[in-house]
Amino acid sequence: MFRIFLAAFFCCMMPASWLLGEAISFAYQPQGKEKIQHCGMALCIGLNHVDSNWYQHWDGAMRSGENDMKVMAEIAESQHFQTKRLPTTKATRQCVLHEIENAANALKPGDIFLLTFAGHGNSRPELTQGLNCDALDKSWCLYDGELLHNELAAKWPKFNPKVRIVVISESCFSGTITKFRECAAMLTATAGTLEAAQRWQKAFEPLFSLPKDGPLNPASSPVAAMPSSVSKAVYKQKRAFFEAIAKSTPSYEQSVDAMKCTVLLISACQNNQCAVSDGTNGLFTKALEKVWDNGHFQGSYCTFHERILYELIGHQSPNYLVIGAPNVKFEREKPFTINPN
Repeated sequence: MFRIFLAAFFCCMMPASWLLGEAISFAYQPQGKEKIQHCGMALCIGLNHVDSNWYQHWDGAMRSGENDMKVMAEIAESQHFQTKRLPTTKATRQCVLHEIENAANALKPGDIFLLTFAGHGNSRPELTQGLNCDALDKSWCLYDGELLHNELAAKWPKFNPKVRIVVISESCFSGTITKFRECAAMLTATAGTLEAAQRWQKAFEPLFSLPKDGPLNPASSPVAAMPSSVSKAVYKQKRAFFEAIAKSTPSYEQSVDAMKCTVLLISACQNNQCAVSDGTNGLFTKALEKVWDNGHFQGSYCTFHERILYELIGHQSPNYLVIGAPNVKFEREKPFTINPN
């Protein structure tokens, strides 16, 4: 009799156990795939001077380079980027290229790399074959030599597909910067208002008394560019160096065609303009920091650029450029976001 009762009990309880088991199983079932956490790496470069031995007795003294680097590094760190700073003497060609390659090797699809530069820029007649519309070979003036834009572009194909790269450049690319009157006239002519023109005149006034191709006065110079006389002297002395790079480096167009990542550039000014400093920080970096507002800015990279542009009306016109694989979602993200929604 007891056996019959026990069998009946288990028969009655088994369906309930199955139902309970299924309910428990359903309750703990994973709801979709777990969100991937991406990585962010930042390389922030800032120079207050360069090696005068390489640059033919020109040291490129300025006050704002390292200050601008500090601003960008602090923004990167606040957003939890793994951040490396390369101030002045550490900002060598070898070190910069090495750090970019390290990022290319480390970052996976969906990760982000922030590259910022604050220092002198330069431009000279194109050394490589290609279709550069302004026929100028642009460069960043690193501590022990120039880093040409073709060399930088040659690193982009090394990054994995869907890696997001943001480049912030606080520098000037004018090779005729020693022609202060012409530069000032060009910029004030496009300023749009008398007030803006007067601001430009005031900014350039300390430079008007300098002799043609004379040395820059670091205490008064508001411009972040190599003088044309220095550029010519450097090229004459280092011609073999530049020609070797031209022969060993793919053209800019070839590198861009080979890219699988996306590079978004926001630079301080147009190729025919000057990037100006107030002696402490570049005006572009100051405007960027103001718009960023300690991370309270809400909007896309495009909106970010437009707000900075608005802050600099009458001074300079920051450039916005995207190259590589199309990535509209990237452009719509809040700037400097590692893990977008």
